[in-house]
Amino acid sequence: MNRIKVSALLFSMLFCSQTFAQSEGCNIINGIAVLPAFVDRINGAPRAYLAGETISATAAAPGSTTNLVIEENGVVVATAAFPGTVSYRVPTSGTFTIDIGTDPNAQVTFTNAVCTVPSVSVPTTPLWSLAFLALSLLILVYFGVRRNKVA
Repeated sequence: MNRIKVSALLFSMLFCSQTFAQSEGCNIINGIAVLPAFVDRINGAPRAYLAGETISATAAAPGSTTNLVIEENGVVVATAAFPGTVSYRVPTSGTFTIDIGTDPNAQVTFTNAVCTVPSVSVPTTPLWSLAFLALSLLILVYFGVRRNKVA
């Protein structure tokens, strides 16, 4: 029975503890040290982002505008009313220029800009590893049951 418990523990460690690392773009956004700042945009440069990362920015008074926007390669991909928080979830991994700004263009107080990794992890274990683990579990269960019948 102990072998089965150990196998189950190894299985859960292999598939349930996968985590994501942050992309270069996320690290840059999270490292912005000048906030709060009274500006009209936070301009990005081409950086790598991973699918599922969420970029958020919060802006408040002083300042006057209608919307907060996030642009990917110059195209608006997310909007939110000002004052407030605008968020955008990166749909696919790649290199993008992410800009956070206002529409119409006006200076506001950006109080926060963050990038977070996905909250749900997806296993990235190779298929051959899954097959080997399943076969190992079956063998352990078979010999565990057989041993119990003999005893």
